[in-house]
Amino acid sequence: MDDSDDNTQELLADLEAVALMHGFSLEDSPVPSGQHEPSIADVPLTAIPVGTLLQEEASPPLPLQTPKPTYSVSTTFHSNSKNHDTVFVSLDLVSFYVDSSVLLSASQNAFNRLLSPEAVQAATESPYVVPIPEHSVLFNVVLHAIHQMSLDHKPPLDTLLEAIPALKRYGIREDHFIALSTPLFINILAETPRNPISVYLAAAEHKLEHLAVASSAHLHSFELSTLTDEMANRMGPRYLQRLFRLHMERTAYLKRLLLVAPTSHEDTLRCGFVEQKTLERAWALAAASLVWEVKPDTPAGVLRSTLGSLEAQLECDECKASLNTRVRQIVLDWLTNAKSTI
Repeated sequence: MDDSDDNTQELLADLEAVALMHGFSLEDSPVPSGQHEPSIADVPLTAIPVGTLLQEEASPPLPLQTPKPTYSVSTTFHSNSKNHDTVFVSLDLVSFYVDSSVLLSASQNAFNRLLSPEAVQAATESPYVVPIPEHSVLFNVVLHAIHQMSLDHKPPLDTLLEAIPALKRYGIREDHFIALSTPLFINILAETPRNPISVYLAAAEHKLEHLAVASSAHLHSFELSTLTDEMANRMGPRYLQRLFRLHMERTAYLKRLLLVAPTSHEDTLRCGFVEQKTLERAWALAAASLVWEVKPDTPAGVLRSTLGSLEAQLECDECKASLNTRVRQIVLDWLTNAKSTI
C-alpha cells in the first residue's frame, strides 16, 4: 500500500470518528479510485407544492355538525287553540295551529289547494302539518285578517300591504278582509300617512276602491312629476287619471276663491269710492302672487298670513273688517269645501 492509500485510510478513520460522535455511520469500503463521494448536489430533488402538509402532520378532518332547526309557536294561534286540526309552518319555522274549517269557509280555492280533500287525505300526520312560503310576520297578518282579529302588535306598513296579495292567493274574498270596518283596513289606514303613495298603489293595483279613496286624502302634497312608469302601470289608467284630476280640481278651486275680492262698504266721509280702491288694488296684487304659487296642498296658514298682511295698508276700520271677513271665508272654504279625495 502506497502513501496515498495510507492517507486515504487515515482520512476515512477521522471521518468515521466524527460521524459516530454525531450519530452517523459510514461504510467501511474505500471509495474507488477515480470516483468522488456523493454529495447533496448528487441527490435528485422533487418539487413539493407550497402549502403541502407532510404526511406525519396530516390529521383526520373533524366531522361537521349540522345545527338543529329551532321551532317556535305563534302566541295567538298556539297548540292550546280550540278545535285546531292543522298546523302551518312558516319559512322561519314558526308554527300556527288553526281550525281548517274556518279557513275553508272564507276561501274560494281551498286555501290555495293546501286544504283540498286530496291534500288532507294524503296526509300521514295528525294534526295535518302544512309548510307555507310566507314568513311568520306576514302569515300572522293573514290569519288575523281571516279571523277578523285586531293585531296585538303593529307590523310595518309594507307587511300589511303584502298581506293583500297573499290573502287573494289563498282565495279569501276582498269583502271579507279589506272592507271598511275590517281590522286590516283600519290597520292600513292608521299607517297610511307614513307612505300614502304605497297604499294608493296597492289599492289601485287590486281595485280596492275604499282604500284608494281613503289614501288619496293624504296625496295632496305628492309631486306628480315623480311618478315612474312602473307606478303608473300599477295604478292603471283609471286611478292615475283620478289622482291627476284631484290635484287639478283642488288648485282650480283655490284660484277661484282668490279671485273674489272683499266686498266694498257704503261710502263714508273718510272712506269713499276712491279710498276703497286701495284695498281692491292690494288684494289683486296679493291674490296674483298666490295664484302663481297655488298647489293642491297650499297651507291655510299661508293664505291667512299673506292676505291678512294687507290690513297694515288700510286706515278704514270697515275696510279692515271686510278684509278679515273675506280671509276667514277663503280659509274655511279651502279647508272644508275643496275636493279632498279622488
